[in-house]
Amino acid sequence: MHSEKKERQSRRKLLWALVAFSICVVFALWQSWPKSRDVPDELVGTWRTSDPRYADRSFEISIVTVNFATGEGTVTTGLIQKIEAVPEGSRTLYTIS
Repeated sequence: MHSEKKERQSRRKLLWALVAFSICVVFALWQSWPKSRDVPDELVGTWRTSDPRYADRSFEISIVTVNFATGEGTVTTGLIQKIEAVPEGSRTLYTIS
């Protein structure tokens, strides 16, 4: 009878450990999962200039990153944390962080 009680306590401890572990895993996944940044469709794409001095340069926005091609095959990538939109008359000013 005493061993039955210890076995129940062991199962209960294991169950609580599994619950705590599961909560930690869910929290870690939630924090690392790509969040919806609500990047407007009109911003997604690659932007280039017709100025020949910058022919090897580009600026690309995806739904999760901003990429700067800075010439000679080099690219700098940043993850989008948030996007703010501020209407200015008939235009909208976007700030990407």
